[in-house]
Amino acid sequence: MFKDDVKEVFDFSMDMIHWTNRELPTPLKPSERYSLKRDEETLYKDLCNAFGTDVDVSVEEANKATVLNEFAFDDALQKLNIRGLVLLMNNYTTIRILCKI
Repeated sequence: MFKDDVKEVFDFSMDMIHWTNRELPTPLKPSERYSLKRDEETLYKDLCNAFGTDVDVSVEEANKATVLNEFAFDDALQKLNIRGLVLLMNNYTTIRILCKI
């Protein structure tokens, strides 16, 4: 009986780790993540998933990597820049995706 309980707890914890990693695939703390608006969170998750963090990508590449439309992308990008999650460089043609932990 004890062996089955240990296996059940282990399986449960592995499921929780899997679902947490899937739900929170960015380096943001949960409290920071929940302070973002939906489009900001979507853009940051899309950028982190597509490119990782601490890398530079063109605004054009970043726009192709997200599900947001052009207007929502521009607005979310500006807000992520203000929050310090991305850095807009080279006259707003390049984005550095920052690892905020």
